[in-house]
Amino acid sequence: MKMDKTNFQVEMYRANFNKYFPSLKWIRNYHWHDELQFTIVTKGNAEVQVNSKRYDLNTGEAIFINGGLIHSVVDLSNDGEYVSFCFPYEDSIKFSVSEIRRDEKWQCEALEIMSELEKTFSALTEDVICGKIDKLCKIIISNCGNAVTEQAESMDKHDKMKTMLTYIFQNYDKPIKVQNVIEYAGIEMPECCSIFREVFDSKPVEYLNEYRAFNSFELMYSDYVYMENFAEKLGFVHPSEFSKAFRKMTGYSPSEFRMRSLPKKDLGVPDAISRRGTIKRSIYRKQLF
Repeated sequence: MKMDKTNFQVEMYRANFNKYFPSLKWIRNYHWHDELQFTIVTKGNAEVQVNSKRYDLNTGEAIFINGGLIHSVVDLSNDGEYVSFCFPYEDSIKFSVSEIRRDEKWQCEALEIMSELEKTFSALTEDVICGKIDKLCKIIISNCGNAVTEQAESMDKHDKMKTMLTYIFQNYDKPIKVQNVIEYAGIEMPECCSIFREVFDSKPVEYLNEYRAFNSFELMYSDYVYMENFAEKLGFVHPSEFSKAFRKMTGYSPSEFRMRSLPKKDLGVPDAISRRGTIKRSIYRKQLF
């Protein structure tokens, strides 16, 4: 079992609570990707959700997340910070999730490797990083026979959720409704509501509006889009709907948020350091929780 070195790319993402907005609610960014992921909490506490289950992590604890699973950091303490490593892997891993908490010797060894990578990542060569990630995967694979594995029924439910989310991600900026989402997914409204309630603890329309509001962060820093046009560009029918959804998500009105943040272009949002030499900055979109 080994990493895919033919298309080498290990990305490290660091995320912390927004220092300029101490009362800002932590914003969930549910997503999935084919790459494997390790996330370690370097400060404070974090709550990580993978599919329908949540995991509480303290400083120095970590979690392994297999590819293709819906996940997000759903809460982070005010002093919190975490680091995620994402990378391709050639061989399939049969279990879904593994918590890493220093309860056993192998867990301590895995956490030490992650901690060293977090501190020295930008200075290491590709071969060294590849070797450490490969060692980390072997430790996890050889010690996680009892880790969480999804049952077929649960996988079907989460596949339907990913189908619905894909439609929302691709069409949120249009005036779509929940009816459009369920027609695309080929399911009925009761099942749709049940899945959203179980996975996200929210109604489908609440998630749709939250995701629309989430995408307003990029518009906040555009010199070409006036705030009165945000609602239309995000798929809201009325500006008041956008303002309501934004305040519910962040605790701030859109104008208040923009006024406080524009003088401070560096908001302390996650940096992604890629071995291809690029520093990626974005407004929340790169929170890989």
